[in-house]
Amino acid sequence: MPPLKPALVALSAFVLAAPAALAHEREFTLSRDWFLPYKGESEVESRTSWDTRNNDFSQEFEYEYGVTDWFGIEPGIEFVKLNGEELEVEGYDIEFRFHFWQFAYDRVLPALNVEFDRPKDDAEPKRGEIKLIGSWYGEDGQDITLNLNGGKELGGERVEESEVTFGYVRPIGKVDPADTAYFRSQPRFGVEGIHSFHDHLDGLGPLFVYRGTEHLNLLCAYVFGLNERDENPDQLRLILEWEF
Repeated sequence: MPPLKPALVALSAFVLAAPAALAHEREFTLSRDWFLPYKGESEVESRTSWDTRNNDFSQEFEYEYGVTDWFGIEPGIEFVKLNGEELEVEGYDIEFRFHFWQFAYDRVLPALNVEFDRPKDDAEPKRGEIKLIGSWYGEDGQDITLNLNGGKELGGERVEESEVTFGYVRPIGKVDPADTAYFRSQPRFGVEGIHSFHDHLDGLGPLFVYRGTEHLNLLCAYVFGLNERDENPDQLRLILEWEF
């Protein structure tokens, strides 16, 4: 065998396998979808939320690591700035993320997130949340996800909360044939919504997603409060995601 042939065979195998190793960028600010970081991949995520009416500001930083092909772990810290006051630490959280079945287009893929929140103030109760996820991916670039979330305080009055969130996104313009569900290079536009079963508040708004580089992904959404405007203000949501 000529000396270059083994190298060419290895290179061809790598190129063919590469799409499966590419990370999948986040697509929604209110919801999670089926994809996780692949085994050994790391992600750093900045999540910013601004209540445009009351001038309340929340900033989260999270680190996510793919432990296996079906399980990831995500610890984080949250800062808040309420009505112009100083920025301060609100609390810490850790999220365990699972997904099931092999990826395939045009079918619902299930996933599960389990999250624990610990406020900085020890007088406030800790909180647990379970998120049931169903996602659907189309070869034409259309992606849909639905989340059912249930949370409960782990102390104090053990207040319970539940909500449903959903999101839809599609590429802007003609689909790039080189894109796959693992890697969407084109700018995308969509919509996100939320309904709280606890206090019956609804939100809906536009979403823009753009993967600027192989490693950097940007999401921006504006969620309008649709009812009970005194308790349900509009929110500007921004996520920056760095994968490595």
